Amino acid sequence: MQMNIFKYEPFQVEFFQNILKNIKSNHPIMIELGCGEAEYSKLFNDCFLNKCTNICIDILPKQLNLAKEILQKNGMTKMSNAERIID
Repeated sequence: MQMNIFKYEPFQVEFFQNILKNIKSNHPIMIELGCGEAEYSKLFNDCFLNKCTNICIDILPKQLNLAKEILQKNGMTKMSNAERIID
């Protein structure tokens, strides 16, 4: 199944994939603000074969849980769950 970002954000995805090709680090780190379904984190993780760190941030705890679930289904093995709710 194709990710939604390919349908709705084709230019952003192409730009992001071009950036990924130029990263030289053996263990890159990415922060995804407003991670939603963590689709950019999945692309990042796939590019670096699970030898990277993804930091997913979202204002909605349910989105963080969804992102974690999706990434785990796609082979991301090391996950930590940090959640902070600000009143």
